[in-house]
Amino acid sequence: MKKHVVSAFFALIVTGLISVSAAAIDHTHNVRTNNSGGIQVNDPTAGFGCDYITFEKFRTITSWTEVTPGYPAQAHFRGIAISDPGEPCGDHFYEFTLNESTVTTNSAITGYWDVSRDGTLLCGGCAGQATGLNQAVTNSYSLVIDDPIYGTGAWLYSGTIDARDDF
Repeated sequence: MKKHVVSAFFALIVTGLISVSAAAIDHTHNVRTNNSGGIQVNDPTAGFGCDYITFEKFRTITSWTEVTPGYPAQAHFRGIAISDPGEPCGDHFYEFTLNESTVTTNSAITGYWDVSRDGTLLCGGCAGQATGLNQAVTNSYSLVIDDPIYGTGAWLYSGTIDARDDF
């Protein structure tokens, strides 16, 4: 009798572990943008206040998991944009990096971000949200970041999804 109880308990534990692992696997996502996928970068800083729409280089790699039982939310986001030398505001290198995620869903990452231009940090640990990440390839997503000086939604980084992987 004791052997059957132990076996049943062990089977229940194994089934639970498999269920939790399967749940985590079903909620992991990855989205990428290659060079031709840049839509817009807004730079609100003094002397610029520019909306870039043409780029020499524009790339994004982001991956995230949704919160599932036994697994916390995790997210990574790095986007770069090099504006086209023909842009009225000049040629600049922008980098948008996620420092900490606070909430993740199948379509969004909310957290704290760093924004740099030409290697200089302009907005450190600023609240923001990437949305539209659940869209199909060829559709767009956007990252909107609040700036303590320039206000809500001051920074924008938007691109087209060139590739995605959900598992």
